[in-house]
Amino acid sequence: PNTNEPLDSFNDTYYDSLRQTSRLGGGLSIDSPPKFFFERSESYRTFVIEEIKWTHSERLQCSVIVSPYGGCGDVFLSYAQQFVKYLMQQGAMPTEWVVEDYGTGCSATDLVSVAKMLTETVS
Repeated sequence: PNTNEPLDSFNDTYYDSLRQTSRLGGGLSIDSPPKFFFERSESYRTFVIEEIKWTHSERLQCSVIVSPYGGCGDVFLSYAQQFVKYLMQQGAMPTEWVVEDYGTGCSATDLVSVAKMLTETVS
């Protein structure tokens, strides 16, 4: 959930339905823009890590959507690099990345720059 409120663990029974649906669908998509991710509470970041690790334990696909919330160009790239580094350190890498722009006005070059970094960093 994209919130700044303290979150329960993704393993809490409250999320049983989401986990079951993810099993049926074969995966889980997580929409957590890098800058947004770092602006949220530690419990939010832990929740995202738990989601990714859970998909690994279930042998499911895990897509993480990376979008330029809060800035384009070097700002977007820098936060995306920090995000990847953080996930790597936590042992929580998704099986695929989606670079998306929800109408922020960033250029195609900004998106390609992040996509290229992801390809070079995680391949």
